[in-house]
Amino acid sequence: MIIAICVASSFALLVLITVLRAMLFRPKDGEKREYSPIEVDAERAMRSLSTLVRCKTVSDRNKKLEDGAEFERFRRLLPELFPSVFEVCECE
Repeated sequence: MIIAICVASSFALLVLITVLRAMLFRPKDGEKREYSPIEVDAERAMRSLSTLVRCKTVSDRNKKLEDGAEFERFRRLLPELFPSVFEVCECE
């Protein structure tokens, strides 16, 4: 009985400390960044995605069932459709 009371008291104390620390927490004042809105050409984005989705890039455990030409087509299309991404990202 005494052990149960000690365990319950310890748990209650732990919960109380956690709640108090959460209530007293204040994030540090960080550097505020200015963000400018990004313009998106929705029509172009839809066309690009639609073109990529049409590539039949379905992988299979049996490599003979895969169409390597479709994967190559997909790889060739990426830099054409998303040139800005390829300016700043490395392709692996």
